[in-house]
Amino acid sequence: TLLVEYTDSKNVVLAQHRCVFKFTAQLWYMVTISVFHSRLRKSHLKCFVNGSLSSEGPFKCTTTTSQFLRCFLGASDSLATETVMQGQMSAMYLFDKPLAP
Repeated sequence: TLLVEYTDSKNVVLAQHRCVFKFTAQLWYMVTISVFHSRLRKSHLKCFVNGSLSSEGPFKCTTTTSQFLRCFLGASDSLATETVMQGQMSAMYLFDKPLAP
């Protein structure tokens, strides 16, 4: 499984989503995480693995105009050995606009 967390500056978890997929060691995967933020409706997150929807659910996120202070991929800031990713990452892309199918 893949855990996506959104925390505030004091490391308080504001939202958490577990992307359910049985990952196998020694294989490459294309993982896409899409967060839809809405002020009128509940925000939600979708997790795609190899182009197929793996899981989705509510994901509370706040709006900010300031820059992000930090971003952790594959581990949290505590570097706890039970949560650190044991693998490799290739390219990572961030977009501020939704991607069209």
